[in-house]
Amino acid sequence: MAITKVDKTLLEATGTADATTFLRGDGSWASASAGFNSVQFITSGNWTRPSDITKVVVTLIGAGGGGGGGRSGASFWGGAGGGGGVMRCVLDVSSMTSATLSIGTAGAAGGVASTGGTGGSTTWTGVGGSALVLTAVGGAGGSPGTSSAHGNGGAGGVPVVTTGSTAGDDLLLTGSLGGKGSAGGMVPGIPMLGYGFAPYDYATTTNRVGTGYGWAGWGGVPTGAGTVAGGGLIVVEEYK
Repeated sequence: MAITKVDKTLLEATGTADATTFLRGDGSWASASAGFNSVQFITSGNWTRPSDITKVVVTLIGAGGGGGGGRSGASFWGGAGGGGGVMRCVLDVSSMTSATLSIGTAGAAGGVASTGGTGGSTTWTGVGGSALVLTAVGGAGGSPGTSSAHGNGGAGGVPVVTTGSTAGDDLLLTGSLGGKGSAGGMVPGIPMLGYGFAPYDYATTTNRVGTGYGWAGWGGVPTGAGTVAGGGLIVVEEYK
């Protein structure tokens, strides 16, 4: 007699069989809703793992460095700050409960003849089953103009896996170097995933403070201050 139906209780499979699961090729019942679930953009606070999330793609952006100030009484401009470092990693978070986050603070604008502030680092520290620590270092501030030369641009931030290991599918990008001061304008360093920029307004010949994350500040004109940079950001893409 032909068998037309097999009771699910007779199958040697792991997991729970119900209306929301399917039988995988490896003999386990898995959620039919597995896959991308949600995304969080975090500028403050920590991350708590939802109970049904097993993997995340996390992007860390360090803050940009502030622009250096121009020189008072001389025709020399300040250097622009360096862009924040960026890292993008695939993480298995099934054994984690949460992650403690630190979001980089924007590098301050350098006053007249003063160096711009260094951008703060953005950090992810796994809690509960993972000692993984990821750090996207902030960009350095631009140096000021001197009595004889334009200021130099700040170095870009460098992303690092401080502790532990990831799945190996990592993208580590150093922020770009800030432009050296010049009468033609100082291009600020940027993060390498396009999360913001501080544009130059040609209509008013003004260095604008940008909107976004990880971008650096412009260097100041002679006798003028630099501009403030952009802060850090963490993006968490959650998967079941």
